[in-house]
Amino acid sequence: MRTPKTLRDELWAKADELGWQGLTCVQKSPHYEAWTRDSELGGRLSYYMDLRRIRIYLKDTIMKGYIRDRQVDPARPLRALRIDPATPMAKAYEKPRGRAALGERKILRTNGP
Repeated sequence: MRTPKTLRDELWAKADELGWQGLTCVQKSPHYEAWTRDSELGGRLSYYMDLRRIRIYLKDTIMKGYIRDRQVDPARPLRALRIDPATPMAKAYEKPRGRAALGERKILRTNGP
């Protein structure tokens, strides 16, 4: 089933406000319950699926997509290191374990050779 984009966007905006990636599973659970019972969110999905499946769908489909989308944000590691994401990169490339950039900054390895 394809989720209406507006529904997905609404849930993702709520997740951004809640700081979703920093919440534990226990902290996320009440939000799934509230969204399932909400007539605007869960109510719209009830036209397409059984009420018992809505929470699972929210968790395993919509919010899993949210996490994946947010994790591929190339600016995220820069923000974590307090580097302005607008800093120009000399060269960017894909490598097996994520993105890397070459420029005036040196990335130091702290583990292994």
